[in-house]
Amino acid sequence: MAVELNKARTKGGNNPSQNGQILGQNGRKRQYTLFQGHSGPVYAATFSPFGDFILSSSEDKTIRLWSTKLNANLACYKGHNYPVWDVQFSPAGHYFASSSHDRTARIWSIWTECSL
Repeated sequence: MAVELNKARTKGGNNPSQNGQILGQNGRKRQYTLFQGHSGPVYAATFSPFGDFILSSSEDKTIRLWSTKLNANLACYKGHNYPVWDVQFSPAGHYFASSSHDRTARIWSIWTECSL
């Protein structure tokens, strides 16, 4: 149940996110960022209340915290024994809850290494 803290990578370095453009509904180009880090399919993703972070949960049994400002993975939370189906931020954004195929729900703090 440890958190792997990653140094934010900058452009020109080994950045795991990719930027691009797609066509929107009105025919205009829209920018997107593709975050890469999970080793399996992502089952859920959610924005923090203020939009500065994204949480994603995956078949690889992990939850990842992403920065929308740095376009980088900040932490990888481990603790579930099976795929993590869902993840949701608390209203203030300091805590989050996860649910897994191992029939557990866990409460986490974005600042600590293990579930509470």
